[in-house]
Amino acid sequence: MKKVEWFEHVSGMKDNKYFVNKESRGKAKFLRFGLNYEELANGAGIFSTAIIKLPDGTVRNIPVENIKFI
Repeated sequence: MKKVEWFEHVSGMKDNKYFVNKESRGKAKFLRFGLNYEELANGAGIFSTAIIKLPDGTVRNIPVENIKFI
């Protein structure tokens, strides 16, 4: 199994400006690629995901831009 570092988007306000950053949440095992969707006003938007297993055994389905292979 390949190892990955996974990230989550973190947002907030600083100096009266809104920001969004990606912060590392640690390492995980990459299981496989997957798909997910989001309901939009004019239909569903489908996007690629990575299915990962965290050290505590939790499985997450996250957008592929939130992983980095190591």
